[in-house]
Amino acid sequence: MRKTILFALMCLATLSTKAQEKESATTPFFVEATQGAGTPCKKLHPIDANFNVGFQITKRFSVQTTLGTGYIIPKDGGVKDYNKFMNLGGGIGYVIHPANSKNKDEFAIRASYTASITSKDYSNNAFSAGLYWYPRHNTRSIEPIVGAGYNFMNFRKKGTPNYNGAFFSFGIRF
Repeated sequence: MRKTILFALMCLATLSTKAQEKESATTPFFVEATQGAGTPCKKLHPIDANFNVGFQITKRFSVQTTLGTGYIIPKDGGVKDYNKFMNLGGGIGYVIHPANSKNKDEFAIRASYTASITSKDYSNNAFSAGLYWYPRHNTRSIEPIVGAGYNFMNFRKKGTPNYNGAFFSFGIRF
């Protein structure tokens, strides 16, 4: 619980820094909120919501911290409290197609690792890699973000199969 509160405070500090920036200036910090879903695999179907706080080290390279919560939907479709998990971790990103004066779209490749901090039944280590798109307009403070890629979840409980599957996510970027 303390880790979650500390993470939330770090995120709020980042948002307040962003609010103090001038309209025309770009900041190396970014915040993202996304909703995602994975393809069904071995009778498991994950859906999740993620909150990322990142720092753009260079124009192409970034690092992120990720807090995600989600459910594992079993084949019968029942959602119970024990299906829920919360993961905390981090990742790196590299912009493969930067925005320019003609094309404001940016494409980045990201990889991340997260580990469960709350779940007992669905405690897991998750690895993901994907391609993300977002527009880079200096006049907007909120922009869409769309991602697709591969997700691997290694469940620590005996009898729960590991998850391998594609994911799709969409959200907003500040």
